[in-house]
Amino acid sequence: MAQAAVERRVFRLSVDEETVVAAGVGALSEAPRAAGGTAYIVHEEALSAEAARLARILEARGVEVLGAVAGGGERVKSLDWVTRLWDLMLQAGVERSTTVYIIGGGALLDAAGFAASTLMRGLSTVNIPSTTLAAFDAAAGGKTGVNLRGKNMVGTFHNPRMVLVEPGIVAGQPDEGYRDGFAELVKHVALSGDREPAASLLPQALARRPAPLARLAFWSLGYKMQVVAGDPRERGLRRILNLGHTIGHALEAASSYTLSHGRSVSIGLAGELELSRRLAGLPRGEAEDVLDMLSTAGLPLEPPPGLAGEAAGLVGLDKKREGGSIVMPLLERLGRPRLSRVPVETVSRLMVELWGGG
Repeated sequence: MAQAAVERRVFRLSVDEETVVAAGVGALSEAPRAAGGTAYIVHEEALSAEAARLARILEARGVEVLGAVAGGGERVKSLDWVTRLWDLMLQAGVERSTTVYIIGGGALLDAAGFAASTLMRGLSTVNIPSTTLAAFDAAAGGKTGVNLRGKNMVGTFHNPRMVLVEPGIVAGQPDEGYRDGFAELVKHVALSGDREPAASLLPQALARRPAPLARLAFWSLGYKMQVVAGDPRERGLRRILNLGHTIGHALEAASSYTLSHGRSVSIGLAGELELSRRLAGLPRGEAEDVLDMLSTAGLPLEPPPGLAGEAAGLVGLDKKREGGSIVMPLLERLGRPRLSRVPVETVSRLMVELWGGG
């Protein structure tokens, strides 16, 4: 397949706020479009070469790069790390017009995005994902946050000015974790009902071919941003994006986060598809189509032995809980999600029924 040109689309979020999504070989060259005169770069520790390349692109267009700092992993999602980043940025001389460029996975995008959104009451950001999880989902939508007595308990809504998916950066992700992000892609397929992009391009993207990987990222982020544009602050429609995450988050927590987010969401999707069959009438064949996609991506459909029972006991701690029920998305058909109040006990019982009590 020939290399695809960079695709770009503008998503209007409010009168004075928009996010540009660009994906394809050469997307990094779009970076100066979002610069405000000076730039600061935050990057994963393993991506120093990519950060240096970005700096050269910016400087060639007359943008002064004030500094760069490396970090990554869940450890950055703390107020201690964010405080250090604030201090480093202030020492470097950032101003209200400085744009913060973040090259990394979901954790770094969350933490550095939070730091940028709060310093000087908000600096512009550009997200450059380095993982499939970020390229298919986390890089767009504007959620930032750090952990405090729980995941993402302190955070903001702060939409990036741009999301740039350079497939060579994403394809460089280590094998461990590369497939995880495809769970979020499949989630978007189920919610949208649009099976074609994934059906035709999934094997090539799994093989890390740049053009198919960029095309799927552009489609997946585009679907998410269409939903986000209609509900930027997650007061209604946007909550459909939580499909697979009620059960998924419980499994992730029960494993003490040794089960990755992507794998947790994949298993969560399997469970919530069954819940959709029972409570919303999702046809079995459509549920099986989604499960087949997850299997093609090499993702699990059931948790490790003994985990489901403990996870079932954690469902009631979900942030979406209202009284004795959880407001969660169910599918009537692929492409036809609805928000439903499901009793906590119903979700817990289903998990034990499907996977045992441990």
